[in-house]
Amino acid sequence: MRPTFASSIAAALLIVFGGAALGLIANAAAPKGIPVVTPPLPAAAPEISFEDAWAAFDDGSAVFIDSRPMEEYRDGHIAGALCVPYDDRKDHVESLRREVPRDRLVIAYCDAADECESSKRLSGWLLIQGWKDVRYFAEGYAAWRDAGLPVTEGEQP
Repeated sequence: MRPTFASSIAAALLIVFGGAALGLIANAAAPKGIPVVTPPLPAAAPEISFEDAWAAFDDGSAVFIDSRPMEEYRDGHIAGALCVPYDDRKDHVESLRREVPRDRLVIAYCDAADECESSKRLSGWLLIQGWKDVRYFAEGYAAWRDAGLPVTEGEQP
């Protein structure tokens, strides 16, 4: 018996929806599956001025967190800063909880060359994770370095 147009369409839809269902199941089972619905980006914490960031560094009252990729961090970063690349932030949350008190001032930064979008996002994410006093340093590493302030290269302290 020859297939009808309707049965051909039904078979095609079964293949399409069956494949989509299998794909969703495989994605859900994968350790780093792609989110089906992307959550909205967190709002950024307030910005901190260059002078206030330097004062917090100078008196040791803040923890600086570099939100750039590890390769950029290794090439140069604010002295004593931790590296928490925004894209890998979830991999660092447990160590941050152990190392950074929730009530301590946290200053996220990146490099002003990319307008510090990752530091804005990381600062908002840190607020959501429970840190109470978070700021982002919009001028970033380049301005810090160019001002002759303490920088270093290499791995995390």
